[in-house]
Amino acid sequence: MAKLNVPNSQLRALLAEAGWTGEQLAQAVNRAGRSSGLALSYQRASVSQWLAGTTPRPPVSDLVAEVLTLRLGRRVTPLDAGFAKKPAPASTAEQENSVHWRSVLLTSLDKPSTAAGATRIYRAASLPGTEEIPMAWPDGAAVEGLAPSAAELRWAGSMVTLFSVADRTFGGGHARPALQGFLAHTVAPWLSAPASPGVRRELLTTAARLTYLCGFMNFDDERQGTAQSLYRLSLSLCEGADDQTGAALALRALSVQSRALGYFANARVLAEAAVARGARQAPRHVRASLIGQLGVAEAASGNKKEALRLLGRAESNLGRTSDAPHDVGAFDTAAFAHQEAVVMHYLGQKKDALLALERSVRLRRPGEARSQAILLARLAERQLAQGHVEAACQTWHGFLDLIPGLTSRRIDRARNELAARLRPYRTLPAVAALLRRNSALIPDRDGATSGMR
Repeated sequence: MAKLNVPNSQLRALLAEAGWTGEQLAQAVNRAGRSSGLALSYQRASVSQWLAGTTPRPPVSDLVAEVLTLRLGRRVTPLDAGFAKKPAPASTAEQENSVHWRSVLLTSLDKPSTAAGATRIYRAASLPGTEEIPMAWPDGAAVEGLAPSAAELRWAGSMVTLFSVADRTFGGGHARPALQGFLAHTVAPWLSAPASPGVRRELLTTAARLTYLCGFMNFDDERQGTAQSLYRLSLSLCEGADDQTGAALALRALSVQSRALGYFANARVLAEAAVARGARQAPRHVRASLIGQLGVAEAASGNKKEALRLLGRAESNLGRTSDAPHDVGAFDTAAFAHQEAVVMHYLGQKKDALLALERSVRLRRPGEARSQAILLARLAERQLAQGHVEAACQTWHGFLDLIPGLTSRRIDRARNELAARLRPYRTLPAVAALLRRNSALIPDRDGATSGMR
């Protein structure tokens, strides 16, 4: 006789506490899935099956727990939602191994030949903590390597610049697999090796910078769960190296990601933590970036007066130093102008937002093709929203000029937005020509595009 499912009373109780219908839970799970690169289409009937005792396929149970966490304002696990059996407690030795640097780094990366990065779940419920450090990767993760020599450390440091330039020029999709391979096969074994305090500190600092870059590449390629995991690891590595400036930049990156995904309250908490970390030791241009991001988070939360005050503080800090962008967490006048544009957008000051975006585009340095393309797309969207159809088309042509050779799912999304926003105007000659050109840019590999003009 077939075993009958046991009704999930825990999930039913959580739904009642959240004040949600089954349809509302399904929609929330679908939205959360998009943040992790998953195209989900759950409906009320699916939730009815869960309530009847069916366990959804991985990683949907994690998504259900995450959306309930955000709705209820307290941590909800898949076990709390009635989806998972309680795991057996790990031994002390296993717990110690789980936070082994090599294991943590490997489990933060995409596993070879799998879609792990696409299914890793973005979590927006709390500040990073040790309870979120992943468990060891089983493929020999506990094997120790050899400590790097001074020359190898210099070489690893140069890779920060190399990968940063590749990311800015060609987008995160091209360089991401190569950087993940470098982290997994070169840096990870170093992290497990005995080393002197000086070598250990330099190694952790370099690993943190590379991990940060890898996190941003995943963010650019819209692998949000993996990006978050790597940003959190970069923070932990900086703490291990007592690098407060690096820790502040990692927290800022987490805030930027959270704001971009619509988790405004979480973005504000993370930005406040970033400012607190970098308040004393960080260079002025880094301080400007931290304060400006807090201003963006305040504006997103509707706090106009505080947002404008912080924007002024950021500009003052940036104005006291020459532009000093660097490979990790670069910030200059163009980046500040972008922060200003985002603040003005949230505050409803559309004209000021448009002017700030135009200034950010104008000030971008040569070689920043991906950032320039993203900014042009945003500018065109704002121009169209204000009724400037011809100007928007001209700006979008500039966007299309830049994207051949770029591999970035943010670029892909911007192209989709172009087509969707211009559809109501498709009978206009300028719009029709632009839509034809956009359609003629054919994907090459994993989102890269090539021009057919």
